[in-house]
Parts: sequence; structure tokens; C-alpha cells
Amino acid sequence: MEKARVRKVHLLFPETLIQELNRTVRPRTKSQFVVEAVQEKLDRLRLEKGLRAGFGAWRDKNHPDLRTHQDMERYLRALRHSTQERLRRLARLRNEPLPPR
Repeated sequence: MEKARVRKVHLLFPETLIQELNRTVRPRTKSQFVVEAVQEKLDRLRLEKGLRAGFGAWRDKNHPDLRTHQDMERYLRALRHSTQERLRRLARLRNEPLPPR
């Protein structure tokens, strides 16, 4: 993976936040800490935006096979089984130990 270009920026933080950052994060790791915090926040905002955009997309009339609790359990069991089978096939192809059943 190619290393991302970095750029120096000037940001303003509340003094109390800087003090807590200095107490909590080891020296020479603050930039990485802030980068990760910003990335997590951006990921969360992106997820929230996607959830808002998709809200109300599910319609029971479009999924008559998933109306009851038992229907959902049956669907999830089949989904999990197919995933386990796929993982077993991939493990065999890669000559890796098989996942447990």
C-alpha cells in the first residue's frame, strides 16, 4: 500500500483539550492520534449520512419471506451457513486450516 502524502496544517484547539491531549497521549504520537480521531469522526459522519439516506427503504411488502421472527432466524441461519461454506472453500483453495463448524 502506498503511503499517503502528508501536509502540515494549522488548527486551533481549546486550551483544555490540548492539556488533556498532552496528559493522555505519549510525546511524538499526537499527530497520529489526532489523524485517527478525525478519521473515526469522518467515518461516523459518513455512516450516519448513509443511514439517513437509506431510512425507510425497507418495506415489509417487498419481503414477505421475512415477516416473522422465525423467518428471520431461518434467513440468518442460511446466511451464516453459506458464509461458513464459502470460508471453507477459500481455506481449501489456500491450503489453510478449516474454520470450525
